Amino acid sequence: ISVPFTRSYGFITPKFGVHSTYYSLNDNNFVINGENISNNSATRSLPIFSLDSGLYFERNLNIVKNSYIQTIEPRLFYVNIPNETQDLLPVFDTGISTLNMTRLFSENQFAGNDRINNANQLSLAMTSRMIDSNTGVERFSTTIGQRYYFTDQEVTLPGSSISEGNSSDIIAEVTAHLNNKWDLDAFWQYNTNKKGMTRTNLQARYHPEPGKLINAGYRYTGGFLERISVSGQWPLGRGWYSVGRLNYSIRDKTLIESLAGLEYDAGCWQARTVVQRVETATADANYGFFFQLELGGLTSIGSNPLNLLKRDIPGYLSPSELPVIYRQ
Repeated sequence: ISVPFTRSYGFITPKFGVHSTYYSLNDNNFVINGENISNNSATRSLPIFSLDSGLYFERNLNIVKNSYIQTIEPRLFYVNIPNETQDLLPVFDTGISTLNMTRLFSENQFAGNDRINNANQLSLAMTSRMIDSNTGVERFSTTIGQRYYFTDQEVTLPGSSISEGNSSDIIAEVTAHLNNKWDLDAFWQYNTNKKGMTRTNLQARYHPEPGKLINAGYRYTGGFLERISVSGQWPLGRGWYSVGRLNYSIRDKTLIESLAGLEYDAGCWQARTVVQRVETATADANYGFFFQLELGGLTSIGSNPLNLLKRDIPGYLSPSELPVIYRQ
C-alpha cells in the first residue's frame, strides 16, 4: 500500500507491504549451507516499509546564446525490513543485483524472491539536468548517489559472508545529448574502502539520420574485464545496408566477438545475412551464420538474426523502420 503526495516542488511516498513466500518441495532431501534439509515446505513473511521523497529546484540559465532550465533534484529513500534467518530456504533463481541507479532505490538488493534482505538503510542521490528552454530537450543530466546502512546486512546467499560495511559504493552517471547527432553516456562505480573504481561504462553514439549509426564503447569491471567495442549500421544505397560489431578484450588482448552482415530491402520483401564469430576460452572460436528472407512482413524463411542485431548494435533499426529514400 502506497500513498503518494505530489506537488510541483517535490514528492513523498510512504509505502507498506508484506512479502510472503511459500515453498512446496517434491524432493525434500537436499543440502543448503552444508546442512541436510528434509523439510518439504517452508514459509516466510516479512513486513516492508519504505519512504521515498524528493525535491525539485530549477533556475533559468544562459550559456553563450542558448537558454536552459537547470534543475537540482535531491532524493532520499528509506527502507526498513526486519531480519529473518533464511539460511535454510532454497535458492532457485536468486542472485545479488548489480548496483545501479534503479537498484539504489529498490527495497531488495537481491534479484529473485528466494532472499529478501534485512534493511535499515537510507539511499541518497542528487540529480541535475539541463533542459533546452526552446525545445524542451534534455541536453545534459548527471546523478550521483550512495546507500547508507544502519545495521549489518545479515541475509546472504549460500557461501557468502555477512556484509559489515556501513555504506555502498558511490555510483554516478552522466547522459549528454550534445546535439541531434551525438549522444554520450557514462557510468562509474567507486569503492570507498578500496579507494578505486570497480566499474566503468562509457558509450558514445553518432546518429546523424535514422539508419546511420556508429557506437563506440568502453567497459571495465573489477580487475577481470576490460573491453572496447565498436558497432554500427549504415545504408549503402539502392536498398542495401551494412551492419557490424567488434568487441575487443584489452585484458586478454584478443577479439572476443565480431559480427558482419548485409541487409537488402526491396519494399515488398527483405533479405539479410549475418556472420558472427565468438571467441571461447577452452576451444576454437564458434561461428554463427544467419540468413533470413522476409516476405512483406507476413512470413519469413530462415534463421532470424534481428534479436542478435538489436542486442549487439544499440540503436539498430530494421530496414522496414527506415526512410524509403534509402531504397532509391
